[in-house]
Amino acid sequence: MKIVAPEPKRIGPFTRLQWAGAVIVGGAGLLFAAGMAVLAVRWLLSLEPFRTGSSPTRASTTCPRARRSAFRRGWAGSTSSTCS
Repeated sequence: MKIVAPEPKRIGPFTRLQWAGAVIVGGAGLLFAAGMAVLAVRWLLSLEPFRTGSSPTRASTTCPRARRSAFRRGWAGSTSSTCS
């Protein structure tokens, strides 16, 4: 007499273990895709056309008056310093 193992319960087309494997593989794939997107954006921003020099200067981040005037102009890349 041969003992037959019971058929595992299915949730939709897959068993519970198959669903767990699909979630792990899918999550790893999404994590990889997000990492590739971050690297692609960082690479694009490092290219010359995207380097406009709009990063804040030291004066605009350390001098309160320069920060306020840069805020009024709508950007923090002020090159004129109002502080000495």
